Amino acid sequence: MKISPDVILKYHKGNKKYKLPKENETEFASLDTPLSKKKIILLVQVGKEGWDCRSLTGVILSQKGDCPTNMVLQTSCRCLRQVDRDKQETAIIWLNEENAKSLDKQLKEEQHTSIEELNNLGKQDKTEMIERFSRLDFLKLPKIDFFQLKVEYNTITVEENAEPENKIKSIVPKDSFNKAVIVQRGLSQKDEKTKDFVNKVKGEPTNFYNWLFVISKGSFNTISLNDLMKFETELEKIFQTITVEEKKKRYFNDLYNHIKIQSEIRLAFHCKRNFETKSEIIPDTAQMLIVENLQSVPKNDKLFPSVEETKKIIDTDTKNTSLEIDETEIKKAFEIIKQNLEQQGMGNFVPDFNQYKSQYDFSPAVKSKYQTFHYLPYDFWQSGFELKFLKEVITLKEFNERKLEIYYNGEKHITDFRILCFAKKGNNYQRVGLYTPDFLIIKRKDNAISKVLIVETKGSGFAEQTTFKLRKKFMETEFLQMNNEKFGYKKFEYLFLQDDAKFDDNLAKLNETIVEFIKD
Repeated sequence: MKISPDVILKYHKGNKKYKLPKENETEFASLDTPLSKKKIILLVQVGKEGWDCRSLTGVILSQKGDCPTNMVLQTSCRCLRQVDRDKQETAIIWLNEENAKSLDKQLKEEQHTSIEELNNLGKQDKTEMIERFSRLDFLKLPKIDFFQLKVEYNTITVEENAEPENKIKSIVPKDSFNKAVIVQRGLSQKDEKTKDFVNKVKGEPTNFYNWLFVISKGSFNTISLNDLMKFETELEKIFQTITVEEKKKRYFNDLYNHIKIQSEIRLAFHCKRNFETKSEIIPDTAQMLIVENLQSVPKNDKLFPSVEETKKIIDTDTKNTSLEIDETEIKKAFEIIKQNLEQQGMGNFVPDFNQYKSQYDFSPAVKSKYQTFHYLPYDFWQSGFELKFLKEVITLKEFNERKLEIYYNGEKHITDFRILCFAKKGNNYQRVGLYTPDFLIIKRKDNAISKVLIVETKGSGFAEQTTFKLRKKFMETEFLQMNNEKFGYKKFEYLFLQDDAKFDDNLAKLNETIVEFIKD
């Protein structure tokens, strides 16, 4: 392909037959820096876990079984990281058919998206955009009063004599020396020449400044080369100990644990600290819609209600049209229109009665407009499960008889109702992120929200994520307990539904929770 070898980097961990020069590791470590001239990287079982290379623009998984099935997503997404914030960027993922199927399956399970949707990103200018509308004023939807857990973190240094110089001086490379090689098979009893050989096993070539660069790179740029050079004398002494010299060149002594030594040097620049937390429960209030953030969305088959139903809801809102007109009233109105047209000699303009009547044939979505849709339309492009759930809820007998309302809260950028979650470790709290519930089923009393059933509808892939499990546990325990205690009654309840359960079972679970939680 007439590609210059200078821009190609081969990188693998090597084996007895195939070994790479040490400088290849330095080249790999510097790929994401302006110093690197490499454009193509040939990897073998590396560059997956923990590799953060934002300048990567494409990956190729061309062979069957290029990587384990559960790693296809992770490997592919290496080139989907944003380099420059808020700039349009492109990436290429080249897959064979088998790997493409694996990626599509994992995207749907874990990210609620697909290869097709990824390929359509950036093409929205060619897609019809659907305007969205707020209905907060029509519904007179109150804000939600609730309590949040507020945690303050205090850092306490628990280490004396924490200067890097003192720590570096205390590092003893011999502690990382593999003495097992010397003592095995009685080698320690051999002559001095043999003992010297087993104490010095020449490895890859190196030099002092490359070694410092690797240490700096391993700190994720929290320790610069300038920081290390302030202690050049101390570090040079360690370097001389862990390397061997031959023909005026230095080589790593492979009997040392170099990773451990580099880690100890990096730790020398950091003080040991403890975190103490102080927690308090504070009142909060949230609106379910931040109107200024409500924007148009691309037209898709998971908008609910449909474009036509949205227009009808807006029209009946504006005209304050009743949805309870019976057929007798419709016939009376039709006869008046018919008579007026005939008296004016315009009998041929009289519409068919069934056609006239159709404007009063409201769909379940339109009929439920007093109980949902605080904005129009909801966008369920990520989850058909959520769409089906809402369509079924608005027809439930217990939901309608109790005059409940349900609102989709899953678009985190347009809702205020987001909850800070924490995991308790010992006596302290560790923050585990902001949680945005999917649905809120509410009951009003005296123009205020008196009860809130938080419903989480989750795909099986997401349900197993560690962060979600921690947030779910916080909601089911700390959040419910502190809020219900503060309000003096059971104002909040939490219900988790998973899409791999039978849908009827999920509805039965919801119905049972409504009956138990909202008794009046």
